[in-house]
Amino acid sequence: MTNDRIPTRGARGARRNCPTALRSAALLALALASSAASGVGCGSNDVGVVSLSPGQTLTENGWRSFSAGDAIEARELFEDAAVLDSAYADAENGLGWVDLFFGLFTAADAHFARAIELGLASQEAEAGHALVAELRGDAVEALAATARVLAADPRFVFSRRPGVDFRDLHLVRARSFFPGGRFAEAKAEVDAIDPSNAVDENATTFIADLLAEIERLGDDLYDF
Repeated sequence: MTNDRIPTRGARGARRNCPTALRSAALLALALASSAASGVGCGSNDVGVVSLSPGQTLTENGWRSFSAGDAIEARELFEDAAVLDSAYADAENGLGWVDLFFGLFTAADAHFARAIELGLASQEAEAGHALVAELRGDAVEALAATARVLAADPRFVFSRRPGVDFRDLHLVRARSFFPGGRFAEAKAEVDAIDPSNAVDENATTFIADLLAEIERLGDDLYDF
């Protein structure tokens, strides 16, 4: 999808036309109500309950929508969170992943860069940036970004979407190595995903077999 305009729905979409101060006040009330309804931080006697800020509450709600497959609702919640707290890294991270799934690669990368700048604790924004780099055909940056993620977290798992993990990053690396004729390096990445693969580097059909295995893994792993 290449359309830069993301549709909005219902009352949440209507709020886009509110003056900033009124919108911020409305969002704060909404976040506080959501936090109270979920029982987050609801009293001094709570034990083991982490109290979230309004921006964090909206972001967590956004991730819930994202995990449920409602990218439009997720995007609106992440945007609302960013209005309340422009320095909250995970709201920017959420916007990056939503835009990645919408195919808005330039916008996604800007949000990932902002999340990294704001000090996102996990490697999720860097992983998103790596996927964007590959999807835009930038093999050099895709290899550099995946290397950074895997060095920091060799068993990386994207906590907000089942099925997105370190194997996808190794696949990005295999697909980035292959077009440049770096077949042994591509094979090493395939081995990292599936050590039991049947590709034989000494076979006369090695290159064709390697390409077929990369394509098979692309079918089996997450489809971006």
